[in-house]
Amino acid sequence: MGKFSMANENPVVAEWIAKADADWELAAMAQAAANPKLRDGVVYHAQQCVEKLLKARLIQLGQTIRKT
Repeated sequence: MGKFSMANENPVVAEWIAKADADWELAAMAQAAANPKLRDGVVYHAQQCVEKLLKARLIQLGQTIRKT
C-alpha cells in the first residue's frame, strides 16, 4: 500500500486509496518541479486525493457513493 491506508479494507476501499495515492504522488511531483505553471496541477491533484480518500472512508462506513 502507498502513503494512505485504512484498517479493514475491502477491495473497493483499496481501489479508491490506490487512486488517491497516485493523485498525491502527482501533486508532489508537480510541486517538486518548482514550476509556477504547474501550481494549478498541484492543487487539482491534491483536491482529487482528498476527494478519493473521503469516498473510501464513506464506503468503509457503509455509505453508497453515487457516480456523478
